[in-house]
Amino acid sequence: MTSSFRRDLVNDNIIYEDVNGSTETVIISTTSFDANGDGTGIAAPPDKLSSFQTETFTNLMKISPKGWQNQIKRLKTDFPDQLGSINAYTDNDINKFDSEKLDLYFKNKEVLTNSFLESEEETDAKIKWLNKTKNSPAAKSGALTGDERWEQHKKNNPDAIKVRVKV
Repeated sequence: MTSSFRRDLVNDNIIYEDVNGSTETVIISTTSFDANGDGTGIAAPPDKLSSFQTETFTNLMKISPKGWQNQIKRLKTDFPDQLGSINAYTDNDINKFDSEKLDLYFKNKEVLTNSFLESEEETDAKIKWLNKTKNSPAAKSGALTGDERWEQHKKNNPDAIKVRVKV
């Protein structure tokens, strides 16, 4: 089984997990709003977040992955009573994690950081290529993950995709 993560092509605040080339799960969905909507059909923020939203945003803020600072700042501004006092984990906090929580922390941080850095064009091309090659000997062997196969494909075919990476 291969697994990769991508941002939604329309709303880059939604992250999906793709398994074997097909979408499986929405991992996280964040939306920031203008005070009275932004004129594009996105409503103003709710007065209060649901418990699920609060938990999801709290986890995002505690992990504080690279690239998400603007969304985190906006969440703190929009929901000061619920999220204003949430801070990223400190090194001291992380050092106290048991091995399971530490693994989860680093995996989530990697997924969220990578989802921000990977361009929509590359994500789309990657999903199509992984789906197209899912029955290849390399994929079936399981020796490489989908991400590893994709990286090798890009090395072997440097002109296969021209991407703009957000930094």
